Amino acid sequence: MVEYDKQYEETIEKLNEEYPIESIVKFNDLNIQEKLKDSAFLILHYKGLYLKEKNQLDRIGTLRDKIIGERFDFYRFNYEKELRTNEIKDYYLPKDEKIIRINRLYQKQQWRVDFFEAATEALIQQGWRMKSFLDEKRT
Repeated sequence: MVEYDKQYEETIEKLNEEYPIESIVKFNDLNIQEKLKDSAFLILHYKGLYLKEKNQLDRIGTLRDKIIGERFDFYRFNYEKELRTNEIKDYYLPKDEKIIRINRLYQKQQWRVDFFEAATEALIQQGWRMKSFLDEKRT
């Protein structure tokens, strides 16, 4: 579990370095006009990145389903022991190295999808926060 947490932290840290969303969504009196000007473009850009990563996740999901099916067939028909379906699903598939690798890849891609989804949502919320900020300044 510690290795899993470490991989998650490393993935998110790398994404934050490459796509500094936290600094993008911050604004103040001095930069709000620039942020307003760039807001729509950034939402579109991050939504595009989200959709690209989601598409990749879907591809990995399809590949994962195929691998699980192939490994199930192997254990069901070509393994040295005769196994029942529940035994295969409960004991053999979760320990299969190919399935472990594809599940790890799928999880890493899911983290990327979640990052870009959250970034897009943060940019949308930034627009509302800027509107509220400007409304308060007018009163």
